Amino acid sequence: MELPASDLLMLVLLTIVAGVCVMVAVCAIGRRRKLPPGPLALPIIGHLHLVGKRPHRSFCDLSKRYGPLMYLRLGSVPIVVASTPEMAREILQRHDKDFSSRFRTAACEAIYGPSTSFTFSDTGPYVKFLRQLCTTELFSAKRMASFEPIRMQEARALLRSLVADSKINSTKPISVRPKLQIATSNIICRMVLGEASPEIVPVLLDVIEALGAFNLGDFIPLLRWMDWQGCVKHSKLVAGPRMKAAFQAIIDGRREQRRGIHDPPKDLLDILLSASVSCPQNIQMSDEHIKAVLQEVFGGGSDTSVCFEGNLQMPTAECPEDP
Repeated sequence: MELPASDLLMLVLLTIVAGVCVMVAVCAIGRRRKLPPGPLALPIIGHLHLVGKRPHRSFCDLSKRYGPLMYLRLGSVPIVVASTPEMAREILQRHDKDFSSRFRTAACEAIYGPSTSFTFSDTGPYVKFLRQLCTTELFSAKRMASFEPIRMQEARALLRSLVADSKINSTKPISVRPKLQIATSNIICRMVLGEASPEIVPVLLDVIEALGAFNLGDFIPLLRWMDWQGCVKHSKLVAGPRMKAAFQAIIDGRREQRRGIHDPPKDLLDILLSASVSCPQNIQMSDEHIKAVLQEVFGGGSDTSVCFEGNLQMPTAECPEDP
């Protein structure tokens, strides 16, 4: 039995009104709780209208009015913004366990699935095991010192590229971001995989872009099923499968190389392959987990390079002729 058009319209309007009432009630309850100061939130969208194209600038402007610690609600997602080093230290050091979990976006679910992500998993045996593994095997002082020749080689290559471009056309500014991104990607690939892999870099950057893209459905769950911006579709059908296929080929090739070798090279991929055999019984370390860790290590380093480039000024006129 089909509903008349008038009844269907009334049902939709009642649903919207009910949603608005629920959001208003949630806001009223939230104001009674002990929360940091913040601007007045609108129904449904919360404070999304206050966030511009550069969120960090928007948060900085809001912090000047509401203080170094403020409460915002992006759609239905409550957040606390710390805008000073002291407040950030308070959250990340003294209350690290309370804030260790991360918000899982729809793109994250589409790419990594429910449990393979290291960055977006809740604190537990798997996350603790990987943290310890990375701390002792990848980020220790001795390990970082062993990577110094790699960093120096890529830094020299970056400077040579900048000097060469400045000689070709000295009147135009040089775009540093793509060159810095290539240099950083090569460093991470050599640290993680043992060699530079130019063919995999665009695949990994596509995943990073998909994970960082703004998706309205992440903040307003009622709209998630629509996938208006196509973020979930791209992550599920393009970015995720391409990344997994590329890493699977590398993992299979490394396993072949390791056969019969008693002392294999100690890059992150070898460490993870060894850990997948010797990890505790309560921890699962499949190829899917290894691919997720490799991608997230690459993504963390690449995001850092973008932040660094935003404040970088390169006076190429003063670069040495032969760096």
